[in-house]
Amino acid sequence: MALTSSRLSLDAVIQSIYETTLDVSQWGTVLEQVSQAAGAIGGHFFYWDDITKQAGDGHVSFAFDEAQSYVYATHYAHIDPRRAWVMSQGVGEWRACHHRFDQRFVAHDPCYNEFLMPNGIRYTAGAVLSDNDHQSGVIGLFRAPGQDPYDADALDVLQQLKPHLMRASRLGTQLRNLQGQALLGESALDNVDFMIMVTDGDGRLRHANRHGEMALTRDGFPLTVRDGRLRARQTHEQQALEHALTLACGHPRMAHPIALSDGPDRLPVTCVPLTPSHPLASLDTVPLAMLLARAGPAQPAARAQLLAHLFGLGAAETDIGLALSAGLSLDEIAAQRRSSIHTVRSQLRSIMAKTGARRQSELVSLLHRVPGVRVDRPWDE
Repeated sequence: MALTSSRLSLDAVIQSIYETTLDVSQWGTVLEQVSQAAGAIGGHFFYWDDITKQAGDGHVSFAFDEAQSYVYATHYAHIDPRRAWVMSQGVGEWRACHHRFDQRFVAHDPCYNEFLMPNGIRYTAGAVLSDNDHQSGVIGLFRAPGQDPYDADALDVLQQLKPHLMRASRLGTQLRNLQGQALLGESALDNVDFMIMVTDGDGRLRHANRHGEMALTRDGFPLTVRDGRLRARQTHEQQALEHALTLACGHPRMAHPIALSDGPDRLPVTCVPLTPSHPLASLDTVPLAMLLARAGPAQPAARAQLLAHLFGLGAAETDIGLALSAGLSLDEIAAQRRSSIHTVRSQLRSIMAKTGARRQSELVSLLHRVPGVRVDRPWDE
């Protein structure tokens, strides 16, 4: 395949590259243009999460359908020798796979034989374009069986495009993080005295706050992350975790407490479903669950923050939730707040809609399962 690397064509590619910072859907066009310039048949760009060890936010310019992209992200990305090798080389270093993996290796490697070769991929030129905030932007450009490996001319074209691709990836990561923080209230979640981890029904870790990340890296902590999935170290506790996630992400969705062994102590963990209206849930198309465990003494402000961010409650709804968890009746809450009973009932209906509770007693039971939320009298503190 001839290279189309004139200055004019490269300038057009560079212009498209910077458009991805404001419109991520442009990555498909960029991958097509970069592939043409380097004599490739297509490409793949994705962000690799160094905490969850999971590929996400992928863009392809190739004959992958949605199912194949999902299979790669959830399975083959973890065992892909090309990804592991490219990511070990540092940021901005283009690597051609044939320099590392010879035909004998390819003939016996499961990723090549089960996924890459059946999908028409033999040679790859790849690089890490950015590496910050636990996320690495990774790009791969593909050549088919029957094509020649990448030569010096093709790698020179990629070197010319490298600084622009790196800037676009880095800016894209920063914009995604800023958008995510604004949407998720990430800084507030980091300030609460609770370990918070968000997963799907299969245990794939989507988010963890600061306490959650620290706990997952601590030796002896009862939970760990393997292949991007949250796992309990003890077999019987893994079964309890799977049961809790099934309840939280199934139908009907229910909160469920579990107890894990943390050294000589027992660590109470609550698994709570995230309703579709929750900001965290809006980032995924699958049901999500949030696991909570206390990381320290619960303070009144932390309790309020936790309820607000857990269920997406407003200030008044949070206060009413705390009051209900303390055993106050609706009449008492209305008197304490100097509000009408009709206003409090309207706010209660909103709380129930956001938490997924169908009855007031079910709501109180749910609130009592959230670690550190139950108090005696919230306004007396």
